[in-house]
Amino acid sequence: MKPRTRDERHAMRDKERLERDRLANRTGSYHRYEPVKDPTAVAPNCPSYAKPVERFVTTEDVAAIQHKERAQDYSKVMEKHEGRRQARYKREEERWAALDAKERAEQMRLDRLQADPICGRKNVGGAPFNIVSQNGYG
Repeated sequence: MKPRTRDERHAMRDKERLERDRLANRTGSYHRYEPVKDPTAVAPNCPSYAKPVERFVTTEDVAAIQHKERAQDYSKVMEKHEGRRQARYKREEERWAALDAKERAEQMRLDRLQADPICGRKNVGGAPFNIVSQNGYG
């Protein structure tokens, strides 16, 4: 856009002239809107065009399709529930197995302590005699 002279700038003070110049200088220039008969209609040569008979499905077909979709959704939900149930069952079995192993280990420890005569003595020194009086146990 080239610079304007003072006379041109004074001539542009009119609102009509100013609006016309702005419209001419904008990116899209002047734009004329063409009236559209039906904005939602699809042209017959368009790939998404369907004849009126093809657009509608009979009632039995819709019911069968919807029943099949509901059955698929239900089977997906049941599979998800079954997977969760299996995971929880396995986790619970592992927990019980760990508890049983812990109980067996504790029982084996107690049996070992009872079988060893030295481990069961309380408050007795490790020497076979009393180190203060030098007397043997008797």
